[in-house]
Amino acid sequence: MNAKPAAIDEVLAHGQWLRRLAHALAKDDGDAQDLVQQTYLAVIESPPSTDRSVRPWLGRVLRNFARMGRRGQERRVERERNAGLGPEPLPGADDLLAQHRLLRVVAELVEQLDEPFRSTVLLCYGEDLSPSEVASRLGVPAATIRWRLMRARERLRAELDARHDGDRRAWAVLLLPCRSEQ
Repeated sequence: MNAKPAAIDEVLAHGQWLRRLAHALAKDDGDAQDLVQQTYLAVIESPPSTDRSVRPWLGRVLRNFARMGRRGQERRVERERNAGLGPEPLPGADDLLAQHRLLRVVAELVEQLDEPFRSTVLLCYGEDLSPSEVASRLGVPAATIRWRLMRARERLRAELDARHDGDRRAWAVLLLPCRSEQ
């Protein structure tokens, strides 16, 4: 029973040193005080062994709390940054109509593609299959499907560029790569 008060007395004897270390590691006085209190709580919950000097143990515990606090702060900042982004505002009615019209033009252009380019585009983009999945289902090499997609996109780009006077920004977002190519 005398061992516990002796350990606590030894811990308290290092109080000044512990506070200086906490101030060196913390951003402000409040954080430093929190680190010291967390370290004292750790002493109460799981006292250090009395067969060694307590100072290295205290320093390690306090440094661990400081490190965990920094990590928590970094995660909190990241969460807040991500939460601050929020959903993007919905496009206006004119933008939605313009996008719908462009989708209709692309659909018409896809319909005009020769086979096997048309079905390859429809399977990848319309059915959301990866080129590997399409290749497997059609019994052809995946490289063949990727080549067909490349050629089909080249043809679609050329036609869309011609229709939009070379302004690729007007239509490019509609031709994002299919699922597994991203």
